[in-house]
Amino acid sequence: MILRGSRRDPDKCLSMAAVILMELPIIPMMMSRFMRVKDLSLFASGSINTNSGARFAGETLLTTGTNNGNITFNGATNTFDANSNLRVIANGDLTYNGASATRGELISAKNFFFNGNSNLYGSISAKGNITFNGSASVIGVAPFPPLP
Repeated sequence: MILRGSRRDPDKCLSMAAVILMELPIIPMMMSRFMRVKDLSLFASGSINTNSGARFAGETLLTTGTNNGNITFNGATNTFDANSNLRVIANGDLTYNGASATRGELISAKNFFFNGNSNLYGSISAKGNITFNGSASVIGVAPFPPLP
């Protein structure tokens, strides 16, 4: 499944209150380069891969449901204020290729890889190894409110 934003109006946000369920683990979730989402809850039974142009706002959750459900996160949040509460939860490995500053909680049941030269305002949690490649900075912020 591919969700696409508008190339002509990149500031136009795609607001989704509904939950999107991916039932086919052989089809990874790919988020378009021009994706803009707000208040999205996305549960994938396979893997999730966000491209560098993906931007997230509001209460957004991206999570995988299987042990092989890896997430490669190349996106960012629109702002770094308390209104951006991004949670990325991988039951497999989580790779954050940060090129833009992001505010969020990044959680992995296996290993976490932070590649790139950006700032993360939030936290990292992993049951496995946490590896930093590049000039990354993690800046702690007040805990996020619980999910509704």
